[in-house]
Amino acid sequence: AVGFDRPIVGIYGPTDFSLVGPYQRKNAIVHPPLTNNRSYHYRRRRDDQSLIAQITTDEVWRKIQQQF
Repeated sequence: AVGFDRPIVGIYGPTDFSLVGPYQRKNAIVHPPLTNNRSYHYRRRRDDQSLIAQITTDEVWRKIQQQF
């Protein structure tokens, strides 16, 4: 989507979105409030859904609407 300049929304839990994208689209990211991104790493917390569960559908919907 980024390569074709299309609207996109990335939803992230413990993954560091600065490493995996969407590149140059920080305004298109939804993530829970993290005090220190470096302390969360997806491989250490593989089965822990607590971070991504903090993201509400309303947050995602608002972000989608902002992209259009």
